[in-house]
Amino acid sequence: MSREPLRLSRRQVLAGVSGMGTFGAAGGAASAAYLSDRESVSSTQGTGQVGLTVTCGPCVTGNGVTKFTFDDLDPDSEEEEEERFELSIDGNPIRVWLRTTCPPAVDPLGEALEVRLWVETNCGDPGGRRDLHPNGGWTTFAALREELASGIRVDDPADPCFSADDDPCLHFEYRLSNDAAWAASAESELTFEFVAEQCRHVPESNATQEAFPTPNCPDLNCSTCDKLGTIKLQDDRLVPGKTYTLDGDDEHEIEVLQVTDAVDAVDNQENRETVCVDFRLLKDGEESAAPPICEVSMNSGSVSHEIDPPLTRTRGRICTPSDGDGGDGSRPGITSITVSTCADGGGNNGGDHS
Repeated sequence: MSREPLRLSRRQVLAGVSGMGTFGAAGGAASAAYLSDRESVSSTQGTGQVGLTVTCGPCVTGNGVTKFTFDDLDPDSEEEEEERFELSIDGNPIRVWLRTTCPPAVDPLGEALEVRLWVETNCGDPGGRRDLHPNGGWTTFAALREELASGIRVDDPADPCFSADDDPCLHFEYRLSNDAAWAASAESELTFEFVAEQCRHVPESNATQEAFPTPNCPDLNCSTCDKLGTIKLQDDRLVPGKTYTLDGDDEHEIEVLQVTDAVDAVDNQENRETVCVDFRLLKDGEESAAPPICEVSMNSGSVSHEIDPPLTRTRGRICTPSDGDGGDGSRPGITSITVSTCADGGGNNGGDHS
């Protein structure tokens, strides 16, 4: 993460504190990073005492970084979950800004997860709540990261400066709707970086206006949609959790997330075949390394599904065409799946301010 120096006068003493939070619905190794200990990071520099300490709940810290891991997001509950960041001020009153890193150009969880960030001057005092982003309602995780990559003021400019007598805290709330169940296994990360400016001898009229440089967040570029590879099914069945390697391509495979099976009414009432599937694309076993999918065709091109905007997974199930009654039982089984991706890779990166 790049950290460009702030250009401030000698009296505008800064204290910088970094905190990294990783929010994802992950299993396996990712969940092993989850700790229940309360940790904090702090920094003091410059003339006069200026201290800012950030304390969080389930986190690990090291090298000036605080890391959070969230797993098992449950879209069925549609209940909000929350992480709280407590700020402690030591010494002189300060103004505080924070920024996030840019989101990746392709970010399934960032697209699906609904979030909001707000601050209380004193923790537990509902009367002191102020929305940071968005201003009312909810936004997506990716949109919040992109908006706050350029930084935002945490203390209220209308009533500026946190003092040692204050007990401010940030609240990050998030939820995954039932409509976004396709993203429940996805991963994403959030990085917080804080800077503090001493208020003593620096009137609000002379306060820093832009605490961070303008970031250059990556954009999705998909000028060409090219065939990547095909899988052919021997028995018209796909198994959730199983991976299938694309023909002629050892690097890429699809991992089946969910399926809909139907009875083959023509061949055998007991012969069930997959008619709908929800999957993600992997490269060398990693979704984050895979190019974004722009189109999926089934059964030798008899039906095509555009993925717009391109993503590394399907947004819910995609199916073979049904007959007039529209039921799953009238759909033919999936015999093949052809995946097309953005030829330029789509710029699937992020996580910095470059």
